[in-house]
Amino acid sequence: MKTFQGYRRADGRTGIRNLVIVMPGVHCSELAAKKIVQVVPGTTFLPNPSGCGQSHYDMQTALKVLSGLCTNGNVYGILIVGLGCEFLREADYRKAILAKADLPIHYIGIQEEGGIARTTEAGTAIARKLVAEASSCRREEIPLSELILGLECGGSDPTSGLSANVVLGRVTDLVIEAGGSAVMSETAEAVGAEHILKMRGKTPEIGQKLYDAVTGWEQARQAETGENIRANNPSPGNLASGLTTLAEKSLGCLHKSGSYPFEDCLEYGDRISGKGLFFLNAPSYDILNTTALASAGAQLIAFTTG
Repeated sequence: MKTFQGYRRADGRTGIRNLVIVMPGVHCSELAAKKIVQVVPGTTFLPNPSGCGQSHYDMQTALKVLSGLCTNGNVYGILIVGLGCEFLREADYRKAILAKADLPIHYIGIQEEGGIARTTEAGTAIARKLVAEASSCRREEIPLSELILGLECGGSDPTSGLSANVVLGRVTDLVIEAGGSAVMSETAEAVGAEHILKMRGKTPEIGQKLYDAVTGWEQARQAETGENIRANNPSPGNLASGLTTLAEKSLGCLHKSGSYPFEDCLEYGDRISGKGLFFLNAPSYDILNTTALASAGAQLIAFTTG
């Protein structure tokens, strides 16, 4: 049986890291959250520019993505630092997080604590306790079937589709053959290869979802900006490396997904459910893509470059 060294959580999640997350509940409380991370070794700061001043749809999307990040198998526990007057409150975060996983969640608010100094002091004590608890976790052999591999590429050049992405595609196949899962995103970088995605859907309906995600994104971008994405992409770096069209870039990008059919086409913030290969409908910007992959449950993200 193929395995990896990882951590098994009490609620059944598995991860390759053992993180204690400190996250501001809203951008206004970022300073206090950062102060806690600065004084408590073993904590990881998770940025959150959301939580207030957004439309209802945007806040719900942010909550879906943030709760996905907080419940990734790499996370042991979470401390959320709120302000007190924002839209997304403690109850909102707890409900969204606990709907996905059962893990230690702590919440403190600056207004309730009486200022940043007192919040930092109280949060430091909580964070230290979480780190001490996390340190008692031990790595163990975990079946590869419990791994979700995130697929990402950037700095693409003609060799991407000949070497790095081809190798990653083979790794993807091996993970799936062992019963695991893999997920790729970068919808914009499938433009020009949407016909191939359509053929690789597990069913005709899934193939059509994949095709519609790519063509729909291209049409929406054209309508919103009046710009032709195929004329503005590849990037200057891609062009300097030898790529000439977005379709060339997309064909190289697609190689990292291997050879298995896609089980489903998910939306930004959705979580992987089931086994096999998945596509995540996300923008082409690498930071947004890797965020979506981690939120979807990927414990490991392989990022290839040209």
